[in-house]
Amino acid sequence: MTKKTVALIILLVAVVGALIAGLIYDRDEALIARTQPLPLGQDGIEVVEMHKHGFIFHRSGYEAKISIPHDHPEDMVQYLADLYQFDGELMLNAQYQMFCEEVFDGSMMEPVVEEGTNVWVQGAGVEDGANVVNIIVSEDSTHAYLYVYYHA
Repeated sequence: MTKKTVALIILLVAVVGALIAGLIYDRDEALIARTQPLPLGQDGIEVVEMHKHGFIFHRSGYEAKISIPHDHPEDMVQYLADLYQFDGELMLNAQYQMFCEEVFDGSMMEPVVEEGTNVWVQGAGVEDGANVVNIIVSEDSTHAYLYVYYHA
């Protein structure tokens, strides 16, 4: 083999290795774990949908829909309030609709709220200078979700 062939093989192995590392690094659960320590995998808390912004190794933000226990959403409210040292705000459905008109312009994921239920909203700055908005909604009589909007 020529030196050129060996160099190309080494380069190919390095590129494939970087790609594999990037895919592992950029998994939904790994991204959330790096930016917001949520108890994923416990008590039915799991990522349902996620939209990422930016490049694999340099994410500028994401929007995530995470299922939480419908019977006890207050456990997640308390967890997030303790995590960010901020209680957030419980909004009536009408207040929330006005909030949506201002905030969700251009967002990919907008929560759907069950008629007659309240919505919990919390916004906070995090250590890396990013902003995170957490919204807990009941979408129907059996499903509750935490929507996370993280922007660096």
